[in-house]
Amino acid sequence: MQVPIARTVCSPRQYARAFIKAWRALGYDSSPTKEQCGVLYAQWMVETGGSAFWCWNIGNVKVTQGQVNAGVPWFDLPGTWEIKNGKRIVLADGDPGRRFRAFGSLDEAMGEHLAFLRNKRYRLCWPFVEGGDPVGFTHALKAGGDGVEGTWDDYFTAPVGDYVKLMKSHFAYWLKSSAFGDALDELAEQDEIETVPNGLTPGVDYRVEQEPRIVYAMPITVEYDLTRDPDSEPPTPPDEAA
Repeated sequence: MQVPIARTVCSPRQYARAFIKAWRALGYDSSPTKEQCGVLYAQWMVETGGSAFWCWNIGNVKVTQGQVNAGVPWFDLPGTWEIKNGKRIVLADGDPGRRFRAFGSLDEAMGEHLAFLRNKRYRLCWPFVEGGDPVGFTHALKAGGDGVEGTWDDYFTAPVGDYVKLMKSHFAYWLKSSAFGDALDELAEQDEIETVPNGLTPGVDYRVEQEPRIVYAMPITVEYDLTRDPDSEPPTPPDEAA
């Protein structure tokens, strides 16, 4: 069902906290490393800039027609654009490409995002998440399920070189940030890592529909001030069109 579009806010520390819990929900015996979390943090920043972030949709995940028919929540995003034949195309009103998944919380969105990347069409990129390799992850994500870049199942439409450049920049920022360590300490203090089975959030359904999805992406340039509070909101990108 369609829901109203709403901007959602997530600090780096909150992102790390949700990632750690979702990682444990996948069945891993230990918490993730800073590098493992950093790969998907970098992807989140490339996709959303940390501020063009709607209804907790951390990966710019588009809704499929099957999900629409099943009543899965989604929202329409005016101004959505894609790169087609090297040109930036703004999608018209009513275009299915403007329909995106809506989630009820950051934990729900994170759990589904990790499960999808690990188990479904884009699972070829998961070893690079486990290895903390943002460059390998980007190429595997671009290649999609068929393992070939530039085909119908690419995760993003932007040039892979541009995506890699920004992934490396955001990943480097993450490694200098204290957000991940702060999140680990916070969870340990609250005993959430040990007391919640596998880190699973009660009431969240982590099952992922197997239909293919199409996701747009375009690099967003963001300047970072590393003296900022790591728990503050990420800087706002200059262009928030999509």
